[in-house]
Amino acid sequence: MRVIGPPDAAEVDSWLRALSEDLTIPGATVVLTQAEKLTDQQAAAIADLLSDDCWDTPDGPIRVVLTHTTGSPDTALRSIFPRTVEVPALRHHLDDLPELVHHLLCQLTKSEQLTCSPQALAQLGRLNWPGNVGQLRRVLSTTIKRRPSGVIEVVDLPPECRSASHRLLSPIEALERDAIVNALLENDENPTRAANAIGMSRATIYRKIRQYGISSAARPA
Repeated sequence: MRVIGPPDAAEVDSWLRALSEDLTIPGATVVLTQAEKLTDQQAAAIADLLSDDCWDTPDGPIRVVLTHTTGSPDTALRSIFPRTVEVPALRHHLDDLPELVHHLLCQLTKSEQLTCSPQALAQLGRLNWPGNVGQLRRVLSTTIKRRPSGVIEVVDLPPECRSASHRLLSPIEALERDAIVNALLENDENPTRAANAIGMSRATIYRKIRQYGISSAARPA
């Protein structure tokens, strides 16, 4: 399966050539993501590639999936696809989280040597995931750099997993949240000592903890 995001402005021609080659592979599955970011010219070029004679090969049909998160892709491009499936936000199907985490860990590590503890899974299940599966994949990708094998515990998760924000934070907000989380971890979850460590007042750190929805995480024994 090939997953392809929208092209950079300077690489459109090479991107289209690569897509054209992918569409000649017998039985291939091609996923075009973030279709709402395609320009009208790019969408028209893709629509031309997805002509009727590209779907079937002697060795099996070629499957093409078009995804978009906001807005709507080009009408001509969208009309090529016979079915539309609405995927609910991750926060609306958290029952699938254990299987999804297992699948992503196997995909990222190319093995089954890394698992997630019940406590870490519970912590992941408390989050709102405004970035959906893409955010979860990024979180796990960061986590395996710290814990490449064995069992992932809550303390192994990146700081954003201690924050139940209903929206994606700005880079400055994310840096501030991470600094608070790390200070709490380094000071036995004591907000007063954490505030002193990062030069923040006690009142401010309590306000920021509420603002970012930062939860406590005990280190495993």
